[in-house]
Amino acid sequence: MIVSINYKNRQGDGYDSRKYSYMCGLTDIRVGDKVIAPTYQGDREAIIVETDVPLGCIDPAIIPKLRTITRRVKEDDADGK
Repeated sequence: MIVSINYKNRQGDGYDSRKYSYMCGLTDIRVGDKVIAPTYQGDREAIIVETDVPLGCIDPAIIPKLRTITRRVKEDDADGK
């Protein structure tokens, strides 16, 4: 499944507005779930803003480069601990 996410902003007080597409290997993922998204600079916290994104909505050049989300944020991680 393809999902759209917003990364947690660098100040840690909210989420950026730009959407990024990822494959998602997690079951029962829902809008609003907090996840760990792999990036070329390391893992970042993000929030799911859309699920079941149609393949036709993704630039074909990007599809082979999509990274896969495999972890949810643990409750203690969400509090910054």
